[in-house]
Amino acid sequence: MQGFRAVVLLALLGLAACKRGNVDTTKDYYEDSEAPEYQDYILNGVETRIPWKDVPESRRYSITMSSDGLLTVKARVPIIKIVVLAHDKEGKPVDPREQEAWDGRYVEYTLNPKYELRGILGSRH
Repeated sequence: MQGFRAVVLLALLGLAACKRGNVDTTKDYYEDSEAPEYQDYILNGVETRIPWKDVPESRRYSITMSSDGLLTVKARVPIIKIVVLAHDKEGKPVDPREQEAWDGRYVEYTLNPKYELRGILGSRH
């Protein structure tokens, strides 16, 4: 149990390190003023820290819409880290934004962990 607590504590400290001040990681909707200072983008093990103002709008927030047909936003949570592992058919790393991958994995980590997104990518699937 202490090992689990240590992992949770380290994760929360890691979240706080890239945020402005104290962070509430239980909310479903975050204002722009609560956005992190940067987003980590990790492609095939190479980490790039992108200032929030330079993160493309389409990669800033995980957005969940309501199912009531009114297109209301149910959740808007900042994406703090994106991890992409992708390779071609020969196993060489590729950037799926520039070249089609044969196989890969994609993970978005958000301020509220319940909105974490995992996916697969590539022509193999």
